[in-house]
Parts: sequence; C-alpha cells; structure tokens
Amino acid sequence: MTRPDRRHLRRARLALAVVAVAGLTSWLWLPGGRTFLQQSLTALASLDPQQVRGFIAAWGPQAALVSFALMILQAIVAPLPAFLITLANAALFGAFWGGMLSWFSAMVGAGLCFCIARALGREVVEKLTGRAVLRSADGYFTRFGPQTI
Repeated sequence: MTRPDRRHLRRARLALAVVAVAGLTSWLWLPGGRTFLQQSLTALASLDPQQVRGFIAAWGPQAALVSFALMILQAIVAPLPAFLITLANAALFGAFWGGMLSWFSAMVGAGLCFCIARALGREVVEKLTGRAVLRSADGYFTRFGPQTI
C-alpha cells in the first residue's frame, strides 16, 4: 500500500470513528436514549426470556423496531445473548415472523460489525478481541475455507 493510500485509509477510519462517537453521544443525549439503553441492557443481562419479551412488548407498535435495535446492540456488545431476543420475537410475532425478524436483524448486525472492523482495521479488532481469538479464527478459516461462510 502506498503512502497516499494509507493516509486515505487513516482518514476514513478517523471519519468513521468520529461519526460513530457523535452518533452514539447524540443518541444518548436525546430524551429517553440513555434510559432505553439502560433498560435494554438490564433486560438482556437478566437472562430471563419473559423479561426481555415484556421489555419489547411494552413498546407496542414499535416493538419490531425495538427488537431490531436490540439485535444490533447485542451484535456490537459481544457478551449479550441473542437467543433471548430470538425467543421473545417468536413469542411476540410468531415463529415464522419472529424468526425472520431475528435472522434479518442479526444479519444487519453482523454486516455492521464487519464494516466497523473493516474500517478500523485488524489492529483495533485485535485489541478489542485479543490476539488469541483472532489466531483461532484465522486457523478455522484456513482449515475450512469457503465452507466456513
């Protein structure tokens, strides 16, 4: 990679970081943004499917959007369990539509994580996940190749 390409990549990473921090900060400053985040994390941390279902159902007509946001949140904040949201979706929207909502929002969350990792670079991802985790993933991809995807 030439010098100008690296500068361009650094600028793109910096721009993404600024947009992400500005977006998160402004969202948390909006009325209810911080409360939503705290209630979401509390419901998911309880590991109780009924509590997660109740949290999502309490949003009424916006329940599907809240579920979508929760699934993306759990994709970015790694230790949050996705199965709780999936079970709540099945209970609230039925097995088919709840499954579709869970699958689609999980794919959007995975794509977002990929874009973030791609923009920030391997060094940042290595710091966040640990070198051993990335080596393990690299070995798995090397061993199983295209079948992994």
